[in-house]
This record gives sequence, C-alpha cells and structure tokens, in this order.
Amino acid sequence: MLSLRQRGYLYRRAVVVGEATDAWQLIRSTRSETDSDLLVVGHLTADPAGDPTALGGVDALETVIEGRDVELVILASGDKDPALEELIERSLAAGVPVVTVTSVTRRLAACVGRAGELFGPEALEIRPPALRLPELTFKRVFDLLASLVLLILLAPLFIAVAAAIKMTSPGPVFFRQIRVGLGGRLFTILKFRSMYVDAEERKKELLHLNQYGDGRLFKIEGDPRITSVGRVLRRWSLDELPQLFNVVMGDMSLVGPRPPVPDEVVSYEEHHFERLTVQPGVTGPWQANGRNNIQDFERVVKMERAYIQDWSFLLDLRILVRTVGVVLRGEGAH
Repeated sequence: MLSLRQRGYLYRRAVVVGEATDAWQLIRSTRSETDSDLLVVGHLTADPAGDPTALGGVDALETVIEGRDVELVILASGDKDPALEELIERSLAAGVPVVTVTSVTRRLAACVGRAGELFGPEALEIRPPALRLPELTFKRVFDLLASLVLLILLAPLFIAVAAAIKMTSPGPVFFRQIRVGLGGRLFTILKFRSMYVDAEERKKELLHLNQYGDGRLFKIEGDPRITSVGRVLRRWSLDELPQLFNVVMGDMSLVGPRPPVPDEVVSYEEHHFERLTVQPGVTGPWQANGRNNIQDFERVVKMERAYIQDWSFLLDLRILVRTVGVVLRGEGAH
C-alpha cells in the first residue's frame, strides 16, 4: 500500500481553506503522517493577491473541488470567521465532507464525526447526507418491489387478521395516525388496530406509567388499552404489516428511523432532527437491536444517526434479517 501511495494512488485528495500560515502548517502535518491517506493539493485563501502560493480565492472552491477531484475540504478558519458556515454549506452542496480545525460545534443539518486523531481534539468532520441520488433510487426500487411482493404473499394473513379484529372488538380494522416523515412532512401511518377505539383519549391518563420516562418515546407494559387480539398482533409485530402500503405510497421505506408523532417532535433538540433527514422505516436499527428493551431515547437517536451515516444496501438487508430474528424470539415485545 505504501508503494502505491508513493505513486500517488489510494489517497483522498484534500484542499485547505485558510490563511497561508495555517494552511501550510496543516499541509506539513498531513505530509509528515506516514499513515495518513490525505493528499493536500493546495490551499485557498481570502486574499489570493497577497498569497501567490494559493490555488486561488475562496470563491474558487467549487472549481477546485471539481477540477482537482477534491474529496475533503479542510477549513483552517477561526471560529469567528463569518464565512465559515457558508464554506461548510458550499462544500456539502458539492458533495464533499468538511473537517473544521476549530471548536465549531454547529452541524448545519449534517452528520458530525470526530477527526481529532489527525487534526487535534477540537477538529470536527462534517459529512453530507450518506444517501445520494443513485443510492436513494436503488433503495426506493427495492422498497417498492419487495413491498408489492410481500403484500401479495401475505394477502391471506391480512384477511385473517382483519376478520379477527372485527370479530373481537368494535371499531375499524386499521388504525390511522399522523406521523412526521422525511423533512418534517406529515403523513398518515397505517397499522392493524391493536387497541380499543378510545385509546388515544386515554393516553393522557396513562402518561405517568410511561416506561421510558421520556415523552419522546411512549410505551406501557401491560397497556390496558390493548385488545386481546392486539396483544397477539404486537407480540409478533403483525400490527405493523399495513405499513407496507405506506412504503408503496412513498411515505416510508422498509428500513429507516421510526416516524415520530408531532407531539414528540415538538420537544426535539437540534441533533434529534437528523432522524427526519431520511425516509422513516417499517423497521430500523432500534427494532433490530431489541425493540422496547432499549429505553433510552438518546441511544435510539445515536443508533439511527449511525445508520444514516453508514447506510448501505447490505446494512438494510442485515437490519431486515435481524428484525425477523428479534420478532421470532419475542425480544422487547410488549
């Protein structure tokens, strides 16, 4: 590998944005690290006329990214630089991750990771969303085809469940609820009704029994609002099957963060909104790792952020397979 790097291969091409002194310090630092996979192609500065060593001014950022195949932008600007946020936005818009060698903590709706091993403890790496158009297209095609096939294969089960619901409790077969999806868009989620028809009205009476202790997640063990058939449906997650129609309609994906209700989103902190940067899923990392056994909302968000950052088709397949195992073993089923 070292031999290949000496020939200029296996490197991530980077450009530094900042004053000449800071830029060259970073360039020397990356070149002195024998294990570094970075190849700094040069730097951009706010005053190109006063720095003949620069590739150009900051206004040439997109041109340099495209013309020199840049895969990483390193910002050596200070915290108070008014152009810092704009540079981050421009880099992410060009599809290139950013490392800020400052104590900046604002994410600008992107995914943040530590880059301290190479650049120091205050460095942050800011990445654009992991799912780009080709991946989104492939994910959507898979969702659509798989959901249609499942709806056809499971049609007899749908009929049996619908009959059981109608025969054992008054009310509709399906439960409809407003949820928050991609980009904060509201949609109506479908489930087989597993509760009595007055369940939503009774929720306020039972808030003190919430096993999570966090209003952004709500679950009661032995919930008295659940019907006898509903307990069976929930035990095997059969109540979730109508969400295949949501997937076909484009409101949801087979795999993704679970869609919250609007009341939960009202109490979100800034980093929680990353859950809404991709389509919600019928299942996701929370369900695949034990469902209600995980009762810490921040841990749920952490798992979902990791999923968004590291998305791949194989990851989706692993979550689907693990979800089947979790359901069959009854893990976290209440």
